[in-house]
Amino acid sequence: MLEHLRDPAMVIERALGWLRPGGIIHAEVPNARHLMARLINGWFRLIGTSFVTQISPMHAPYHLYEFTLDSFACHGARVGYGVAAHWVDVCSIRHVPAFTRPLFGRIMAATGTGMQLTVFLRKAG
Repeated sequence: MLEHLRDPAMVIERALGWLRPGGIIHAEVPNARHLMARLINGWFRLIGTSFVTQISPMHAPYHLYEFTLDSFACHGARVGYGVAAHWVDVCSIRHVPAFTRPLFGRIMAATGTGMQLTVFLRKAG
């Protein structure tokens, strides 16, 4: 849900205000390092367009943001939380030949470039 908000940093800060020290926020967000999106965007650049797959008006709901583990770590250092745990899920792999999906899945699992980033943010205290 954070990816659809105009100011996700402010929303996290507000949620931290409701937590006791040591409290946890669980977020599942699009991974900015997603391999398939990076490959598709590379293709768009090669053919001379300025399109990007993440903000395509062809597939609502629209994402305003994507996230990395580093983006949470930097924001957390500023406002008072740390990343307690995280993982990246490969999720479904579409728009490539079926025989290549297992290979892409293994690459994304090994490199942390799957589609979804799950983080557990622990309020400092």
